[in-house]
Amino acid sequence: MVEFSVLRALSRSWFEVRRVRERLDERLKEVSHPALQACREALLLEEKRLLQTFKNLTRGHPVWRWVKAVRGLGEAAAVSFLGEINPDECSSAGKGGAPTTLCELHKPGS
Repeated sequence: MVEFSVLRALSRSWFEVRRVRERLDERLKEVSHPALQACREALLLEEKRLLQTFKNLTRGHPVWRWVKAVRGLGEAAAVSFLGEINPDECSSAGKGGAPTTLCELHKPGS
């Protein structure tokens, strides 16, 4: 398994790129321009590349199987769990400073 620090960096990078792309999507509703569209496409490609890299590094992890089995969860949930909760430090909820709710996974400043 890959070092947790690498997974955390990939996870946070994926969420940051996703947030920027979503903000640009909102701006594109107000102002459409080929340059903005090109930026959006580049962000979307980077978002997909980061997700694929993350998936390749964590392939076979039980969290992926669980996320696929639970209706309503998806890849973002798996990236959140695997990128923010270090199983070596957190054997149960609340240990090692682990977030105990989904909202705590991506609160500002984390």
